[in-house]
Amino acid sequence: MTIKYLSIITLFSLSIMALPIQAAKTSAQCEEIKDNIIKTSRCFDTVKLAVERELQMWVNNYTLNLGNSPENRPNLRMFKRSQNSFVTFRENSCRWQYLSSKEKIRADIIYKRCYISLSQQRIKELSLIELNISKLKK
Repeated sequence: MTIKYLSIITLFSLSIMALPIQAAKTSAQCEEIKDNIIKTSRCFDTVKLAVERELQMWVNNYTLNLGNSPENRPNLRMFKRSQNSFVTFRENSCRWQYLSSKEKIRADIIYKRCYISLSQQRIKELSLIELNISKLKK
């Protein structure tokens, strides 16, 4: 690997690591909006979108790295299967919470909280895997 390539990866990684903090901070701000359910819901929409983008960046990064060599094709297939399973799990987990909510007016917020939380956990998991892989390569 060239120094330029490593610098780009490092810069990309640092920018991604900053995003969960921003999203969590925004999510906490959403929790503070108590007087207006519509504003609260829109706030969570913004956080959800940011977390979706961040997770997609991680998925793209793994897909790109694993797809670069023929010997990694089985790993890429397994990663994609893992990601698809996660998406199904997240949807089902958040959906049952939404459906079991007694307050239907707040059910969408319950769904969004769940979605954000599980997505942030997945991002953290992928970042830790990346960190462990890079340590092993040294």
